[in-house]
Amino acid sequence: NYKYLETKIDGYKSYLDNLDRGYEIVVKDIPFNDYDEVAPELYRVYEQEKPDLIFVTNSRVGIIGEFFFNHSSLKKPHIIGFDFLQVNVDYLANGIVDFLICQRPDKQGYLALHYLYKYFLLKEVAIDHKSMPIDILTIENYLFYEKRFTIIVRAPQCNRAEGTGCSGSGRYAECGCCYCAGEW
Repeated sequence: NYKYLETKIDGYKSYLDNLDRGYEIVVKDIPFNDYDEVAPELYRVYEQEKPDLIFVTNSRVGIIGEFFFNHSSLKKPHIIGFDFLQVNVDYLANGIVDFLICQRPDKQGYLALHYLYKYFLLKEVAIDHKSMPIDILTIENYLFYEKRFTIIVRAPQCNRAEGTGCSGSGRYAECGCCYCAGEW
């Protein structure tokens, strides 16, 4: 998993380097998961570096949000993190976290199972690479994302007539048609 995080960091650094604007990039690893452990270390790093931006490479951006919420006297840098978790969304909604990058785990999981099925059961060779879309959420658009997510998870009633490819069950979980999935 650490190699995956290094790949994210390398990609972000490469992007900023290609802009050729002379950004100073400092990578700090805070190897804790609990707020009470992270806060003192984050305060030390903040005082030492005075960052303009903090990029959290995992789903724990909520801890950084909590820190700046609790230390409102500090100049808050821009904060970017990952994952549509309730704690992260709460800090996004309150303007503490600026961006959340969501990687569509539902689609990743579906494709993973699909490729395993094709490889093991159908004996087909898997493709080498499949690009996945990401969503970038802000305070202005996160409510739309949540509604889209809710529609898919809560399986709305099917509006598609029987005989048009829909099983007629009326529920996406049973039917699976694009109409039931909310993709219309």
